[in-house]
Amino acid sequence: MIARLQLFYGGSPQDWVKIPLCLVRAYIKMIPRLRAEQALNNISEVMLGSGTMEHRAAQGALRDLQMEAQGESSEPRKLTEEERVQAIRSQGLFEVEVVPVA
Repeated sequence: MIARLQLFYGGSPQDWVKIPLCLVRAYIKMIPRLRAEQALNNISEVMLGSGTMEHRAAQGALRDLQMEAQGESSEPRKLTEEERVQAIRSQGLFEVEVVPVA
């Protein structure tokens, strides 16, 4: 398990042995989420690079990356509801039905 912790978080084996067990458990618990986040980022990069991402979503992704590269934004841009729906639809993973909130 220490090898996996090092992969995601760095540090030496001795560092991980010295950390309180409650923190080690918390780090271990986050590994699947971090792997999924990394995979989604990789998928988005491939879709963007291969031209399979919907044009509008690709433009937004490129704009966000350019802003980050220039240091203009420390937080990702918040998508509007329509942009979120469009991004999910453009990935072709599943259909989205937006239910209005009363």
